Amino acid sequence: MNQKTTIILLVLVLAAAGFVLCYQQGWLGLGDKVEAPSRVGQKLIASPPSSLDVERIELIRPDQPRLVLAQSDARWKIAEPIQADARGSKVDTLIDLLRDMDIAAVYPIGDKQTPEPSLTGLDKPLAELVVKAEVSTSLPWALTPAAGLMGRGGSDGHAPTIKVPATFHVRFGKTVPASDSRFVALGSDDKNVYAVTGLAMDGLRLAAADLRSTDVWNLDRSRIEKVSIVRRAESSLVDAPRPLVLTRGAAAHWAIAEPVQWAADSTKVDALLDALSGLKAASWDDSGRTVDPQNASVTLTVVQSGKPENSAATTQPAVGPSETLTLCLGGPGADGTLAAVQGAGQVFTIPDAKVKDLALELKDVRETKLTALGKNDVEQVSAVSPGPGADARPVRTDLVRLKSDRWQMTEPIKSDADKDKVEEWLGKLLGVQADSFRDQPDAVALAAMNDPQLTVTLTGADKAALKIAFSKPVGATGSTCYVRVGDSPALAVVESSKIKDALIDPMTLADRTVWTLDEDRVMRFARPDRTVERMADDWQRWQLVGPVKMAAEDSAVRGLLDKLVTLTAAQRTLLTPAQVGLDKPLTRITVVERIPPEPATQPATTAPDAPPAQPEGKPTFVERTLELARQDGKIYAWQVGQPVVWELDPAILDDVNAEWARRTLTDSAPAADAQKVELASPAGKVELAKVGQEWKLAGDPNVKIDARKVEEIVENIARLQVQSYAAFGLPASADLGKYAGLDNPATRLRITYAGDKPKTLELIASDKGVDGNVYVLLRRTPADASESANVALIAPGELKDKIQQDWKFFQKSE
Repeated sequence: MNQKTTIILLVLVLAAAGFVLCYQQGWLGLGDKVEAPSRVGQKLIASPPSSLDVERIELIRPDQPRLVLAQSDARWKIAEPIQADARGSKVDTLIDLLRDMDIAAVYPIGDKQTPEPSLTGLDKPLAELVVKAEVSTSLPWALTPAAGLMGRGGSDGHAPTIKVPATFHVRFGKTVPASDSRFVALGSDDKNVYAVTGLAMDGLRLAAADLRSTDVWNLDRSRIEKVSIVRRAESSLVDAPRPLVLTRGAAAHWAIAEPVQWAADSTKVDALLDALSGLKAASWDDSGRTVDPQNASVTLTVVQSGKPENSAATTQPAVGPSETLTLCLGGPGADGTLAAVQGAGQVFTIPDAKVKDLALELKDVRETKLTALGKNDVEQVSAVSPGPGADARPVRTDLVRLKSDRWQMTEPIKSDADKDKVEEWLGKLLGVQADSFRDQPDAVALAAMNDPQLTVTLTGADKAALKIAFSKPVGATGSTCYVRVGDSPALAVVESSKIKDALIDPMTLADRTVWTLDEDRVMRFARPDRTVERMADDWQRWQLVGPVKMAAEDSAVRGLLDKLVTLTAAQRTLLTPAQVGLDKPLTRITVVERIPPEPATQPATTAPDAPPAQPEGKPTFVERTLELARQDGKIYAWQVGQPVVWELDPAILDDVNAEWARRTLTDSAPAADAQKVELASPAGKVELAKVGQEWKLAGDPNVKIDARKVEEIVENIARLQVQSYAAFGLPASADLGKYAGLDNPATRLRITYAGDKPKTLELIASDKGVDGNVYVLLRRTPADASESANVALIAPGELKDKIQQDWKFFQKSE
């Protein structure tokens, strides 16, 4: 753009601005040609300014000093009648007055219906509100850059806006008689009197004291680095007061630096920081009284670091030096305790309850936990503790956190550590809390610390090491012990029972994986009395192959397999197999894993589309045997051939001892094939026969029999659930008396099935035995050795509820 074009555009812009001014002032006469519509029901101020646009507010009332407020950098201050910070929320109530008034009536001045000023009260207004702001207004004509001509709208089709100064002057008069409205008038340019509603008179009653900010200092909680509290009231006339000094350390942990060195209670420190940063004046004291720092009852000195260059980024370096602010608390005020920020020159009061939150003592803020470190702060651990056994030597346990957020044990063995166990132990250790403290320990306490029973050194990410030493139990009953943290001369006193979990067997922290199997490769596993293996025609199904061949209970087999695939122990132990009874094992589990041969290596010259190499050789079989023993209520195990002894979850025995054989007594023929049912039980004797398509009761063929009830009894045999099997393949000559009365059964059920070769299924069951179970023997004709000769145990309710019925049970209801 050349200079000539620039000058022309500048002239055009000035001309447009002049047009706007003339238009707003009405000098163009446009407003005289259009009759103004009624404004009743509309807002008195059609476009009130926003809070950010207002620069100055004056509130003039006949009975009070003039109130003047000014805004700068989004902060309000009271300019008259006092000079102080103002509360923005209260200032907004004055601005909201412009927004809330609705026009109920309009009375042009000079109209015969317009009340006299003495009647409206506008000759002596109740209040006058003057608001000066810069408001946005749209140009009615604007320069269109693309065309270089005067036209409506900017280049985007919208009218451009400019900021222009505006003054809103409202005079408030009397209440309109018999109405909830009030007379008001606008500045001298408006020739009307208005009756308005929606006016909140509370805003017009605000005084400087109401608007005055309650903030007493500019304190940023996140930048507070040090707090010193001096309670002068507790000091004697001779001794100087002892300050309580709190300092922020690494990872935002707070510590007591004076009068003792100890961790600070983070919750209490947080509450103190909240009270300090959120401190508000209950009222301001302008009587001229002062708070002398030399005689203050409590003095709080706060050091906050320089403000970061980018306040949103906490990693940014601080700009400027640290700032020290001192709050002095004096005597009683009108509604609380007098206070002053040193150097500020203003006295205010704070509620007495807030003083209690600020005037803390050592006992109020002292951490009862041994350290403020959390388990996630610890990078290395070195502990010396008693080993297993009564006469064992102390064992050193060294652990290190790896970059992958795993833990590794380097002492007493080199092994992966169990992350969950390490963090659980650290949580218990770091969670130990002191019952009391000995800031000046006596000789007995010092002597106890010379021979600690546990010493733990914790290293954080900052590489600072913290040593915590636990003494052996002291006192006549050994109910307490002392704890030293770091080099502090102070000792904590802790109940012995509270550190029981902190005295670890290091092997409990080692990785607990006993073995890992490939589930798809496990083909067989066995215990002394049962063996199961995968079915050759269906690798996903299992069958019992010992002591007899029959269907397996899939849920029990799968449940144990899931445990065996990734067998995890409760912990490792340094005890030997003989020490835990594994020289005489309770039971054992043998797992056979089939390892297929590796594929042959393809020659380098093999074409890309050549078939894959076929496995060479035969598969190998890996057999692992785990022996289990019980001692002192714990289950120990070891893998034969391995030196490590494991402590397993006792629940493993439930899976090992579960019934692997099918838990339903039989796969009986369809209930519809049943031709005859003979039942003898404590409920009575019933004989039913199928004649044609109907069932008849022997001895009374006229009784109507419900065929569905007969089928239900037949189906119930297949649904009987076995707890376990007492015998497999029992011969016909076997002594049934040894199975709780099977030689004299309480229940006998015989079902005859139709077919080319009729079959008979016979179930005989004892009454409730002395062991609380019921023994059941199932026979099949023709004989089937895998089913008919097995003796099973079931729960008494299974038999009573499903089988033992009288003849009335089968009767059809009319």
